Amino acid sequence: LLSLLLQPMMRALREATEFAARLDKTMGAELKVSHRSTEVEALGNALNVVSQRLLMEHAELSNQKFALDQHAIVSITDLSGAITYANDKFCEISGYSREELLGQSHRLINAGVHPEEFFETLWSTIAQSRVWHNEMCCRKKNGELFWVNSTIVPFLDVDGRVQQYISISTDITDRKQAETSL
Repeated sequence: LLSLLLQPMMRALREATEFAARLDKTMGAELKVSHRSTEVEALGNALNVVSQRLLMEHAELSNQKFALDQHAIVSITDLSGAITYANDKFCEISGYSREELLGQSHRLINAGVHPEEFFETLWSTIAQSRVWHNEMCCRKKNGELFWVNSTIVPFLDVDGRVQQYISISTDITDRKQAETSL
């Protein structure tokens, strides 16, 4: 008898659990609670609020990424330095396709201009969860050099450990050429 009485409640909790498990894929979806009780209804309402919040935050992040990509050369690497994301501007300036960049390290565009200590400082800084900022000379696929003003920011996980790095750069080649000609 108890089992029969709890069956609708358990079905509602199962639906809520399945809905919560899919929230990352179904942002903005709404949970229809099949059995109304104060507790289950409150849970459903809370999950619906979370779903809407995820949808809004995802839209905001997408807008920010779009704006950033319109101006900057952006790449993301894993902890070992392998490129996991390269935006169109990175491909355009380097001459490499996205497929050629993904999985590679930034050594692919190393111009050989900077001493080893330059890169040791870079890696030491970001490995300590600190932001690195400097100008860097790079080499395009066709061999031409280009200069960027670059900032590398460590992305931290919920425990405060570095999980990946994002590089945001601006092309300063024209400025560097003007400085050289002076």
